[in-house]
Amino acid sequence: MRARTDTGAAAAMINTKRVLLLLPLYLVWTIAVDVLFDSAGPSGGTSVPAWMIVGFIVSTVAVAGAVFWYLFKRGSGEVPRQRQHMYTALFVAIVASGFVDDALEGVAWILLGGRPWWVLVPIYTIGYAVCWVVLVPVANWLAHRAGDVADRRGSAR
Repeated sequence: MRARTDTGAAAAMINTKRVLLLLPLYLVWTIAVDVLFDSAGPSGGTSVPAWMIVGFIVSTVAVAGAVFWYLFKRGSGEVPRQRQHMYTALFVAIVASGFVDDALEGVAWILLGGRPWWVLVPIYTIGYAVCWVVLVPVANWLAHRAGDVADRRGSAR
């Protein structure tokens, strides 16, 4: 049997057990948030509830804080290149998953005239799968790309 020689993000593989164990938690969380915010949606010209405005502000500040923290750490050289590649791959996977979720929700809205909560279960399951399926190839591509650049720099000397 041949020993594996690849390391780091290039050896990124999906831990199927962990992904499947996290799926129910992900589904409960996303459906609860979706139903909560959809149930309070303004109909017609009514104003947005105060709790929804506060929730949006808190989440915006949290995301901005995380982004600034990451940029500060990256600027000071405290984020290893491998971790930077994984963060980038995770961002790409979340965006791809979001596109799939939104497209499927749009199709459900057209076909069913709305988004009942029971339709959200398969939609978010597919989005979750897309997230993991996109994450690994992007992480591997970034690691190989970084390895190719490092190899070219080393051979140029």
